[in-house]
Amino acid sequence: MESRNYIPFDEGKVGKRLSISGEHSVYKYGENQVIKFPVGPIYYADPEEAYQKVSNEARLAESYLRDFIVPFEVLTYIKKGKKKYCIIQKYIEGRPLTIKDMRDPNLRAELKRLTDANNIMYNSSGFTVEFFGIKRLVWHAFSPKMENVLLMPNGKLKIIDFGMISDTMMVSSSQSVRFVIQWAVKRQRKLLNLYLSKG
Repeated sequence: MESRNYIPFDEGKVGKRLSISGEHSVYKYGENQVIKFPVGPIYYADPEEAYQKVSNEARLAESYLRDFIVPFEVLTYIKKGKKKYCIIQKYIEGRPLTIKDMRDPNLRAELKRLTDANNIMYNSSGFTVEFFGIKRLVWHAFSPKMENVLLMPNGKLKIIDFGMISDTMMVSSSQSVRFVIQWAVKRQRKLLNLYLSKG
């Protein structure tokens, strides 16, 4: 049973903020990890809905994308009487995958392997990895890279944010959120086809 003031992580290890996405604010956590706290429209509209969403995403990531996800743990706790969650994840060194990287046939093959696994997941569950992030979908022409897929020094690809979107499932009770997601899935599919066609 969680106590009212139970916090399952060391608040003293939370360092500087590294980034902020549509769903999480990411901070350095100790020497070798990051910690992610929820932000964004789904969380502020309904924290319990946001937790159920991330729990489902974690289950799907572990089932379909095990070769590509960075090790993580989803923690729940009570703070000021409200249920909250955070994600602790291994910190990795890499850089965002860019469209220029697709000149390398080995990297193109690695991305194809990732998208094939993602397609299997989508056909089974209706959910797809959010490869680019919403800002990168909008501004891709000015900065053609993936926000959530890192290229590692060994040439492998890793997903640093297992957040997912679906144009077929009810992922939010907000109609405006669902409209944005439908647009994002269509836009992402177009960009992925562009990346895989390079050579």
